[in-house]
Amino acid sequence: MEKKRVNGRWKFRKESRQTIHAIDYVSEEGRFGDYDEKAVKSLRVSCWLNAVACGLKLDDHKNAIILCSKVLDIEFYNVKALYRRAQTYMETYDYELTEVDIKKALEADPQNREVKSIHNILKQLEPESNKRDATLHTNMFA
Repeated sequence: MEKKRVNGRWKFRKESRQTIHAIDYVSEEGRFGDYDEKAVKSLRVSCWLNAVACGLKLDDHKNAIILCSKVLDIEFYNVKALYRRAQTYMETYDYELTEVDIKKALEADPQNREVKSIHNILKQLEPESNKRDATLHTNMFA
């Protein structure tokens, strides 16, 4: 994967076909024994979370949210999936959904440093967001 630095951020050339095929392969359902099913489930979750991390680096928010949701369908309180989806929601300025995921993550692991950190950032951003919303509503109805 080719990368270059643009405006202080790394930009990656997307090789989406290969990524999609890899994710589809991991997503395929098959028949496995009990032990194998647990191993396959664990592998899927791990691959999906790695793909989410890549999606965050590539600013591919839509797929990051989809994959986090797949993980959460399997493991309802997966802190890493909740944290990464909250990061994605925050980057798309959806602070309400960010807060929902952060609260679930804190419920599952109240001592998690990363989750506490993003929670503090959200607390700082909320007043700004509320002020922008109030200004927008004032201008709309004036």
